[in-house]
Amino acid sequence: MMKTERSFPSPTLQGLAWALAFAVLDAAQAVVFGNWLQFMDSFQVGFLVFALTTMASLVWAARFRPDQLRLALLHWRKLAGLNLAFALGWALFLLSIQLLEPAIAFSLFTGVIPLTTILAAVLGFADGMAARNSIERTGNLVLLAGLVFLCWITLGGSSGFVRGALPAAMAGLALAIAAGMAITVMLFFSRRLDADGVEPATQFATRFGIYLILSFTGWQLGFDAKAHTTSLPMLAMAVAAGIVLMAMPVYAVQKAVALVPTLTIAAFAATSPFLVFVFQQIEGRIDYAPLTLAGLSICFAGSLIALTGTWMAQRRSG
Repeated sequence: MMKTERSFPSPTLQGLAWALAFAVLDAAQAVVFGNWLQFMDSFQVGFLVFALTTMASLVWAARFRPDQLRLALLHWRKLAGLNLAFALGWALFLLSIQLLEPAIAFSLFTGVIPLTTILAAVLGFADGMAARNSIERTGNLVLLAGLVFLCWITLGGSSGFVRGALPAAMAGLALAIAAGMAITVMLFFSRRLDADGVEPATQFATRFGIYLILSFTGWQLGFDAKAHTTSLPMLAMAVAAGIVLMAMPVYAVQKAVALVPTLTIAAFAATSPFLVFVFQQIEGRIDYAPLTLAGLSICFAGSLIALTGTWMAQRRSG
């Protein structure tokens, strides 16, 4: 009798590893570029990073996987949805951190992803996914409570930073929440394309078109222009770091989408603010208002509880 060979590591473990890589790289990117982009044009850096990676990926796909490019273009509506959702997600998030305490904006942005995935299932959308066990459900409820608390202290003026009065706080919160919802929709489109046979590398190569148009426009119009011009060596270093810390997390997500459910990826995404906090502690630059730190702590606890439930669900599924 023939034995069936099992791959090691299993597809599930590979998917979990890619999801973890995404969370770690995304957190590192938030810490590194949160500092650098205070004196650099975020649109310029973003455009250069993703223009270079897109060109390299398209050349590779055209040379080695032309059938995949044709397949992606065959499903152009889903590809357009992937492009639009990604571009909207990052544009709305960048706008939100201009108005809110960045840690609050980032927590809302990432925390909304698993909550939107669960809400989509409740509303009957096939792309959504319900919590798979009581621990995952409890964790997401705690996460929701933390996000509501962060919204409350922001509207009450106790978060430590809001660029303006109540209207600015409301706009910033709405932008951060909408950004997280857009990224969730991006994951849904990515999974649909994966089901159609479009591989992760091809999705990565074809997903940045609208983002490149928006970032190039923002750069040329000076939406984030700084007083001092960035030197060429510094810009080159930022772009090189961006390829690792900005482009690689997106590729990691693409790989994870093909291997594990959307809610699993979302659970890892929601832990990114906790990892940012850990990295900032290592750096020694923690400076949050007391109520902000309390709200973040609730979110951290919820995301880690939910991740425990996610891990248990994935272990059971193999």
